[in-house]
Order: sequence, then C-alpha cells, then structure tokens
Amino acid sequence: MLPLIPCHLFITMPETKHNNSPSKTYCCEIARQDKVSMIGTAVQVDAWLLLEYPYAWKAHAVEDNLLPKTITKAFQRLTQEFDAVGLKLRVQLIKQAKSDLQAPRLFFADGRDNNLSLRTTCLSGYDAFPELSAEGLLNDNNKEFEDTAEEIYLICTNGQRDVCCSKVGRPLYSRLNETFGERIWQTTHLGGHRYAPNLLCLPSGYVYGFVDPNISVGLVRNHDQNSLDIEHLRGRSHYAPAKQAGEIYARLKHDITSREAIYCNTATETNRDHLTIQYGGSHSGEISLHKRMRLNPSTSCDENPKPSAEFLQVQ
Repeated sequence: MLPLIPCHLFITMPETKHNNSPSKTYCCEIARQDKVSMIGTAVQVDAWLLLEYPYAWKAHAVEDNLLPKTITKAFQRLTQEFDAVGLKLRVQLIKQAKSDLQAPRLFFADGRDNNLSLRTTCLSGYDAFPELSAEGLLNDNNKEFEDTAEEIYLICTNGQRDVCCSKVGRPLYSRLNETFGERIWQTTHLGGHRYAPNLLCLPSGYVYGFVDPNISVGLVRNHDQNSLDIEHLRGRSHYAPAKQAGEIYARLKHDITSREAIYCNTATETNRDHLTIQYGGSHSGEISLHKRMRLNPSTSCDENPKPSAEFLQVQ
C-alpha cells in the first residue's frame, strides 16, 4: 500500500513544466504548420505492461514515482527478460479521471502478429503486485489475468515530459472518455511529442497522431470496426519504423484501410538510405523507401531538438 499522499499530488495537480502563456508556440503546433510527416514514427514495441497509477506523473514517470521499489525493480527485470528473448517490452503508467486508489488495474498486451492479446487483472493494492516473468506473460501462465476482448485506447497526457501532451492530450481524453468510458486511459510518455495528441490502440499496437477531439470519436469507432484512419496513422508499434512506413504506403497505394488486410514481411536495406519493404495480404508487392534524417526544430518543446527520420516513397 502506498503511503498517504497530500491531495495536491493526485491527478488534479498541474503537470506542465513550461510557460503556458498564450504567446508560446508549441512543438505540435509548429509540426502541423510544417506538415511534418508522421509515417513510420510509432515507437517500436512488441509487448506492453500497463499499471494504473493515479498520482501526479513526473518527467520520467516509470522510474521516478512513489511505487514500492519492488515494483520498479520488477519493471527493470521484466524489460531485461524480454530483451533476452529478442522482444521489446514497454512499461507505461496509466490512469483515469476516477482511478481507484485501492484497486489498481494491471494490463499486459502482446502486439505480435500471431499473438495479439490483451489481459488484465485488478490488484488489491500495490503490495499485491504479482510475480511476473517474460515466460509466464508470453505463454499466458499468469492465472490472475483475464482476457479482454475490446481494444483499449491510451492518450499521452504527461505534461512534465512535454507540455504539448498535457495541453492537447487532456482535451482528447475528456472527449473520448465521455463516449467510451473506461476503455480510454491517460498514459505516460509514448514518444513523438510533436504529433500530439497521440493515441495508442492496444493490443493491435497502432498509434495515431494529431488526433483532434472533433474527429476522435469517429476514428475510434472506425478502429473498433477494423478500419484504420490512414491520414492520422503514425504506424504499428510491433513493426520497425521502415516496416511501419512500408505498411502505410502499401495501404495508400491500394486504398486499403482494413486492419488485417495488409502485413509486412521483410525489410531489405539496399544501401544506407534506401530500403525495400515486402508486403502481403489481400495485395502483395514491395515498397521502395528513401530514409532521410532531418533536424526539425519542432521535435519537442525542449530547447534541444533531436534529429528525426523521415521515410519517403520512391516511385
């Protein structure tokens, strides 16, 4: 059980570290104005572990929090165990407007092509965090977990990491929560502040960017019906960035939005900057890509932006 925390440290606490004045220009606004490409920008992840944590988040929330040290050590160990079998695990903290402090939820999502699954359990407190292993999670040996049939949707709202995620992520959460209730969660850093608001769909692993609240309900309803919004699609996290881009360009080429209709087979690097992506499904073929790096001043509201990769289709 966590210690009693003053009320001001709960989810009502402002979570921004930047000047929120009307004159400030935010990286997500600059990126929209510059029409920055989102194609192939989803963080690459094979499996996700999500723990409900309703306290205020810090910039590096998964490492810097009030959870028992046994849990943060378990996060580190599980990440290493997944690495050892060639898979990428990402841990996220999640919360809702009315999170239950006494009964936090825990989710495990497997986003691999032939293993798509979402399982959840309700803890009796943080001291009851279960003994987990990569083998047990991947082989569904943890009996306390139950399968969840519907996708859940996560919105990055961690303003301590980047102010854009709070500024535009929270209105998106409020809008979707009104319609879809407990299937919508706030979450910690997903990567790609400049594409905020960002929306992660699990277990399918698709990530959308620039999701305006006005189009969000239709986007989620269509996604529930296995139809992707290609215009706002950053990529599917199970794939490496080049394969994410290859999938999107293949969908654009054949005008296909059905989630299961297209899958990527291999990515071949023909030279340092050019790649060929083979795809299959209802259509098959290959996509040629040119990868270029650019230092985009809108990569973050941080003063030190990082270079980002763009994938352009070679006709």
